[in-house]
Amino acid sequence: MNNSYTLRILGSAELDAPLDMDKDIDIKGAKLRIKSTEKRDNSDGSFTYCYKTAIVSAIDLEQNTKKLRGENKNRKSQKLRQACWVIKQDDGYYDIFIGKLLANLEDVIDFLCDK
Repeated sequence: MNNSYTLRILGSAELDAPLDMDKDIDIKGAKLRIKSTEKRDNSDGSFTYCYKTAIVSAIDLEQNTKKLRGENKNRKSQKLRQACWVIKQDDGYYDIFIGKLLANLEDVIDFLCDK
């Protein structure tokens, strides 16, 4: 009667080189976001929880000695929205942020160009 937990990774990344179909891949680094959780009854008093996640960052891969990098295929606007959500998980924050960004766009561009 022990609960079990699974992780499902959804999404894709553009790789900078081909993979060898006969070799395993080690994921060295990636940031995932939990999109949803499913709870299934095992009919014995225990449950199976499945966490569905999406890739929200670049992925560092290794296949034998070959090192690869996979880039998140999301558009830049989606990446901005996701980054805002990570910083402040409030439903209205993105709309407020974008409104202020657009209202002060010239100053923001000047600030970023000075970096």
